[in-house]
Amino acid sequence: MALRTGTRKCARSGVTAVLAMLYLTLMASLALGFYSASNTAVLVSTNEQRVERARLAAESGLDFARFNLSRVSIPAKAPLSQHFSLMTDQMAARLNGSGNLDSGNIYSDGSTIRVPADPNKFVKADDKGSEFQFTITDLGDHKVRVTSVGRNNLTSSAAGVRAARLDFELQQNKSKVFQFGIATKGTVSTGGNSRLKGQPDPTKGSILALNSSNGTPVIIGGSLVTGDISVTNPNANVAVSGASVGGSTNSNDIQTNHVHKGVEEPEFPTVDTSMFLPYATNLYTPGKGTYSNIRIPPNTNPKFNAGTVLKGVIYIQQPNQVTFNGNASIQGVIVTDADKPVGNLTTNTIKFSGSFDAQGVETLDASYGNLRTLSGSFMLLPNFGVTFTGNFGATANGSIVVDQASMTGSSQLTLKGSMVILKDTPMTMGGNSELTAGDNAFGFPAGLKFSNRYQPLPNTYEEVKVPQ
Repeated sequence: MALRTGTRKCARSGVTAVLAMLYLTLMASLALGFYSASNTAVLVSTNEQRVERARLAAESGLDFARFNLSRVSIPAKAPLSQHFSLMTDQMAARLNGSGNLDSGNIYSDGSTIRVPADPNKFVKADDKGSEFQFTITDLGDHKVRVTSVGRNNLTSSAAGVRAARLDFELQQNKSKVFQFGIATKGTVSTGGNSRLKGQPDPTKGSILALNSSNGTPVIIGGSLVTGDISVTNPNANVAVSGASVGGSTNSNDIQTNHVHKGVEEPEFPTVDTSMFLPYATNLYTPGKGTYSNIRIPPNTNPKFNAGTVLKGVIYIQQPNQVTFNGNASIQGVIVTDADKPVGNLTTNTIKFSGSFDAQGVETLDASYGNLRTLSGSFMLLPNFGVTFTGNFGATANGSIVVDQASMTGSSQLTLKGSMVILKDTPMTMGGNSELTAGDNAFGFPAGLKFSNRYQPLPNTYEEVKVPQ
């Protein structure tokens, strides 16, 4: 019997161990990769945080500069050449020796301000190492540029430094003084059947009185005040007797809801008539029926009788007592030189009586050129007192700015603007007089200026390279 022969296969030893080692090596490599990636992510995140803090520090510098520039006030008549130096002085007064600068100072060379003065020092922005410094550069044309550099002092990398800039423009303050029908630094009293009205908005028939020495700066004895009454003195008394104020005749309601005490004092305008004076080229001669762009010399004391027509600029030199009798008309503006006061409210008077026709410079014909653009003012007469009496009646486009005013008789004046009284003098209304105030369609009246503040121009913001 034949035997069958074959081969015997033997299992290989150690294969499982090799596979286990391969898997262990792979897992270890993956673990190292994950660790490295995680560590790198943490470092990247930390760097990004520091860079972001540097950018935010730069923007904090812009905000710090904006805040302090908003507190700078440039006087209305300050020449352009002095704007930067005035701003520098006020910034120095605010910042020199302050805690923000660690008792340090600012630096200026006349066209650039550096904050802090030492270029190697920064202002602390937070407790995480963020800090900033900035410069203010004069760009001319009422503009400055703020360039702020922010950094995080926990890193020395140049990537941890950022810079941003923003331009600012000097703009007039928007005073609330023209929100009132009568705004005076003195007192107001009405009597008889006198009326103060607002048209088309009744609330414009309102009163603001700044006087603080008189315990009762406003006395309403007339018949009507369609708006409210405001006084800056919180302890002042406002006396109302039998009148309607703010649409109410109830005494308690008037005192509670239509009398406002301790209101914030708005800025009153500075009168600058220099833009009108070049047009006053014709010397006044008595007896003419028509006048155009005239200058009335001191002590002339003219009287303009019925039928007289005046066009353009009526420039009254001081002192003078000017009388406008019935049926005269003005198509233009009445001004005086605000920079050269001569005399007082006794020697400088304007008196209107009888009917009167008044139109603004914007209604003049083309031969008057650019004068037609100087709109919004009817009378700009500091150091003058004005009286409306008799049967005077007129509608005038623009505001009246004087040092004293009174209305008596049956005089009626409708203004597309406000009555502004620059001195602490009594404003009186009596008889059957009526003053109607309205909104000025021309914005700030020509010849009136307010202080200026630097306002940011948002469209100019940009991140820039760090200045070397």
